[in-house]
Amino acid sequence: MRRPRSSRGFSLIELVVVIVLMGFLAAVSANLIADTFTASYTTTNNAASGSVARYAAERITREVREMAYGTTGGYTISTWTSTSLSFTKQDGTVVTITSSGGTLTLRYTAIGTAQTLATGVTSFAFAYLDQLGATTTDAEDVRYVQVTMSVQNSSTGNTDSIRTRIFLRNAEYFS
Repeated sequence: MRRPRSSRGFSLIELVVVIVLMGFLAAVSANLIADTFTASYTTTNNAASGSVARYAAERITREVREMAYGTTGGYTISTWTSTSLSFTKQDGTVVTITSSGGTLTLRYTAIGTAQTLATGVTSFAFAYLDQLGATTTDAEDVRYVQVTMSVQNSSTGNTDSIRTRIFLRNAEYFS
């Protein structure tokens, strides 16, 4: 007895076409997955140095904003160079921020040990500005501290730069 054609199964040509199509889909999917992993790895590594720079800038901003204004006029700044800033906060704590040899550190005199804020720092500079934004060398005129830094990513070699201008609080303005 002869079976109807529809119940005999697939022909060899149909099976080969399905296998070829599945192979093509697998190859395309594998490339998409590989590209996704590569993009994820690149994004994660590229964002690392930017994150370090943002953290360091935010930490410096928080500390500098608490700088005490002295009784004789001017902020209580003991050292202010382009790579180092040492000052007294409102609570009497002496803070020193220094960039040296690619490392940015923060030190509280009471604690004594330096805390690393960033490594891979390729350039760092403080600028001390008056209320009009011009550079000043007089502690009485300082109203802003500008921080400019570049941090190099050790994995990719890319450099992220950041600049922030910090308005100093606690100034006593006399009329």
